[in-house]
Amino acid sequence: MEQEAKEYTSCLISGSTDLRPVKGYEKFHLVKSHPVGFVFSSRIPTAEELEENYAGYKPKKYFSPVTRARYDELLDGFSKFNNNNRIHDVGCGSCLFLSVAKDRKWDATGNEVSDVAVNACKERGVEIINGEFDPEWFPEGTIDVITAFEVLEHLSDPLNELKRIHRSLRKGGLFFFTTPNFNALERMVLKSDYNILSYPDHLAYYTPRTADYLLQKCGFRKLKLQTTGFSVTRITTSWKTMRTGDRDVDLSSSETSDEKIRKALQNNVGTVMKNLLNTGLTAFGIGNSLKGWYIKD
Repeated sequence: MEQEAKEYTSCLISGSTDLRPVKGYEKFHLVKSHPVGFVFSSRIPTAEELEENYAGYKPKKYFSPVTRARYDELLDGFSKFNNNNRIHDVGCGSCLFLSVAKDRKWDATGNEVSDVAVNACKERGVEIINGEFDPEWFPEGTIDVITAFEVLEHLSDPLNELKRIHRSLRKGGLFFFTTPNFNALERMVLKSDYNILSYPDHLAYYTPRTADYLLQKCGFRKLKLQTTGFSVTRITTSWKTMRTGDRDVDLSSSETSDEKIRKALQNNVGTVMKNLLNTGLTAFGIGNSLKGWYIKD
């Protein structure tokens, strides 16, 4: 029997009952809570909707050498937090990041709810747990670094998920996350045609302000929070979505405009240009990706 969809009556991160529809985004059921300003889907996905959505998960086959280099840079920075040599990736997808961490001799684990993703991780030889993150898997406070790449936007209960992550980290440990920035320049231009907007795949949309609010509420201290990146591919595929209605877009290809630009910038001049761009995007809070480094005190 098909379930009837229900609605949230309070904010997912603040508890406020002052929820106002986001005009122009009604097809995604978006509301903004006041006074915090958190944007999320007021519609609670049914089990059938979620099952259908995640049944279509496609493992990433192309592993960009530029992404590999970025993962190495991240792990270089994570090394200062390495006391127990333990790193865990929440919602680890195809385990591309964990495969790099494992190559660098970390005790690397991850978890995923998609059976397809779990199988893809096992093929890479990474220890993977099938299910939602549970602090009972580990002795309390033993993990040095927990990561969540493009995960927060999928969560219907981010407050409790972040509390579980906080509990599992050791004191002084690091939580690193990336998630789409709702204040991205691309979204401001494309509005509801921006194909990062997707129900029931993406349920919550963060800004620097709301991400920081959530993390601090869960006991974390901000080390660094950036909004970086501008995607030519995302804009062109969003235009395609406008014409066809197809929001299922694969951005992980060696032939995308983004990948060609990233490779072209892999030199000293390109690195300087990219850093200058990202500095500006972060200063104005309009980069397409939120990246946060938060400490458990």
